[in-house]
Amino acid sequence: MMENKVFLLFFLSICMSCSLSRTLPEGEQIYTGAKIKIKKEGKNFSTAELKSTYTSILKTPKPNKKFMGIYWRLRFYNLFHSKKKRKVWMWFQKRLGEPPVIYDEQLTEKTEQLFKNRAFNQGFFNTQVKAVVKKRRRKASVKYHVSVEPPYLLSNLSNGVSDSLIRSQINAIRSTSLLKTGELYKLELLKQERERITTALRQNGHYFFRSSDLKFLADTLNSNHKVGLELVLKENVDSINLLPQTIHRIIVYSDLNFEKKDDLPIDTVEYEGLTIISSRELLRSSTLREAIVLRTGKRYSTNDHRATLQRLSFLQYYQFIDVQFTPSSMSDSLLDVTIKLTPRKVITIEGSIGGSIKAGLYAGPEISLGYLNRNLFRGAEQLRINFSGNYNFPLDVDIASRFEQKATIELSKPGLIIPFKKNRWVEEFIAQTKAAFSFSSDKIKIPLNGTQDFLIEEGFTNLAERLNADTTFAPFIVLDNYDLSLTYQWRYRPEIQHELTPINIVWQAPRYEVEELRRLLIFIFLLSDEDNSEGALLNLEQMFIFKPNYVYRFDSRLKKLRTHNFFYRGKLSVVGNRLLERNSSIVRENAESQFLQWENDWRHYWHFSEKQAFAWRLSTKFSFPFRNEVLLPFFDLYSVGGPNSLRSFQPRQVGPGSVEPSGQTFFFTGTGDILLEGSMEWRPKLTSLLELGFFVDAGNVWLFKGGTRNDDASTFHLDSFYRQLAVGGGFGFRFDFDVLLLRMDLGFPFTKPWLPEGQRWVSDKLQLNDAVFNLAFGYSF
Repeated sequence: MMENKVFLLFFLSICMSCSLSRTLPEGEQIYTGAKIKIKKEGKNFSTAELKSTYTSILKTPKPNKKFMGIYWRLRFYNLFHSKKKRKVWMWFQKRLGEPPVIYDEQLTEKTEQLFKNRAFNQGFFNTQVKAVVKKRRRKASVKYHVSVEPPYLLSNLSNGVSDSLIRSQINAIRSTSLLKTGELYKLELLKQERERITTALRQNGHYFFRSSDLKFLADTLNSNHKVGLELVLKENVDSINLLPQTIHRIIVYSDLNFEKKDDLPIDTVEYEGLTIISSRELLRSSTLREAIVLRTGKRYSTNDHRATLQRLSFLQYYQFIDVQFTPSSMSDSLLDVTIKLTPRKVITIEGSIGGSIKAGLYAGPEISLGYLNRNLFRGAEQLRINFSGNYNFPLDVDIASRFEQKATIELSKPGLIIPFKKNRWVEEFIAQTKAAFSFSSDKIKIPLNGTQDFLIEEGFTNLAERLNADTTFAPFIVLDNYDLSLTYQWRYRPEIQHELTPINIVWQAPRYEVEELRRLLIFIFLLSDEDNSEGALLNLEQMFIFKPNYVYRFDSRLKKLRTHNFFYRGKLSVVGNRLLERNSSIVRENAESQFLQWENDWRHYWHFSEKQAFAWRLSTKFSFPFRNEVLLPFFDLYSVGGPNSLRSFQPRQVGPGSVEPSGQTFFFTGTGDILLEGSMEWRPKLTSLLELGFFVDAGNVWLFKGGTRNDDASTFHLDSFYRQLAVGGGFGFRFDFDVLLLRMDLGFPFTKPWLPEGQRWVSDKLQLNDAVFNLAFGYSF
């Protein structure tokens, strides 16, 4: 111990003995930072924004870092400095140290002038700045003394544009001006106002007009800190910039990169104002006409320009899209439009073979195949055929193995296909119609090894005999699901999407290898009361479901990435179920159920620095019964837990309410008619590859009163549900490989809602075997 202390003191003495100026050039000083002192010549005005601007300017250069008053990294840099350029010493110098930041007199002078300019831009016209440099022992610091008078306010605003047409159009939009009399003069607002006017003029046909064609003249004479502004045109503005432009001709090269053969002629087609040049009519002229909003004889409009680009891209048929506008040789006020389109491959076939880990319960191989035709009937109709299958080996001996397969056929067409209406696009939004049919099958093998005595004792003789004949016998249940839907999708803006599915018909059809298995599942996994058990098992019976729905989605990230981004998805469904009884043992007076489904998902992403982000999510799901109890199909049961939900709990191992989990994770435990869950996550990024995640999750599921398992422990109560929330937290790693993000999370339960009240908090009793490991791709939200 004494030797360690002596070594530490010796090492520190060496570091302290290294002169800070050892590596400084002769006559230079180490820059130790700068301060700002603002003196106001008057009252009733704020300089907070100005000081914030100055502080941002002084962020560079950054002085050498100190800890406990000592420049540790600079001293290490000097300690390992060697004139002989030894590689080992240079490595230590680079890793442990940092070079001295040298005071720059010229930079100080530039900063003085920059302070004046920034003050002027914010309305402080008469600002004095003086830099006082303090030098001592080869160190230099700067203190900027800033004297400001009250800022100038906007007084009269006048339109002095000489061109009468431009002047009248600017007057027409004056009510939405960003400049208001009585407010502070700010140069940035003047720039934004020029951009606003330019955008409006271009929308009204002035394609060649630029914001640089305008300028503001300021008048501060005979005023008490007031400034008058006059908007005028700059000198020598090109006359074509002032003329509104009309579309004269639209030329479309519809297959620009088509692999032409020498004997393949070039064809030109005139169709409703379009001159379509191609080697072959890959896409119907009518489809191009509907996608291209620009029209001959109509004034240029930025909205039409943007909508044309969006619609052509929305077809998902073209790889490259280029729209060019050039002056027509016929007149200075006419535009010729050239649209160059490069098609994608019409047919694409994809497939993959790999493995997957699901919900921390299963692992196994999977295969997927996909077929895509981007132009089925030469109208940009897309036909998608997908098939996927996987075999899931259980990671727990008490869990059944599963084989899942799914096949989907989907046909989509641009525009809204409405009966008895002409199929056309509404110019204000982008839309498409989808018709889809899917079949999914989930085959679950139920392990029965070691249960022979139990089966004989309870009267399951058929299963017992087959198990005696083959000890590895595991009967299966197959859950088949058929889904037919018609969906309309449309959006006015990139960040908002609407989806209406007026037709959505589902048929759920279970099949049992051994009929006795059905009675066994009732006996084992559900309530002991026979009537209630059979009622709960109705989730697995043959069922016909009609559930039209509407989905609203908002994602601000699709428009622009900001410091704060928001996401919301809401879904409203009116569901009608009817049981198609196939087993006479189930006796129900009424086999129908109608209910309203309402799902919400709110998310907020806060990027408070380049390498720091905070995200939270709140999800709610309700199935409110109109008639009889809620009867959700097996595939639609609400549950929490797993890598994308409560990461501190296994799937279906929480709820409903304070019901204790049964240990059988593949069936009805942990399901309900109401779901509430939320998550918070801090995401610090260490490198471009590695990111950490620290999270807290909470949630549960409940049943409505009158449901199939109607008991107080599982029923939702507004005055006590919060005491039944399962809470957990933990940390994880995210590996960003560009093409995919691999996520590993380790969660620990903080509360267990099935324990008696007063004993549910278990965070002080955590052990390593309480941890739940999750492996997944992508963020949980």
